[in-house]
Amino acid sequence: MMTYDMGNWSFLGHGGFMIIWWVVIIAVIVGVVLFIKQIASSKSDSESHLEILKKRYAKGDISLSQFNKMKEELS
Repeated sequence: MMTYDMGNWSFLGHGGFMIIWWVVIIAVIVGVVLFIKQIASSKSDSESHLEILKKRYAKGDISLSQFNKMKEELS
């Protein structure tokens, strides 16, 4: 007769328990990688916005006071 003891996960056996841990470990690693990518992309976006602002000022599209105000808002 087979019993299922939920307290020590014996219904999975040793192989099933190891598979669950590998899935958890892989999920954590993927989560950390995605988080780091998100941080890196947000930094590059703010730099590109500043570059666009500098180009607009250089072309004369905006005044110095507008440039300084927009630059402060980006920071």
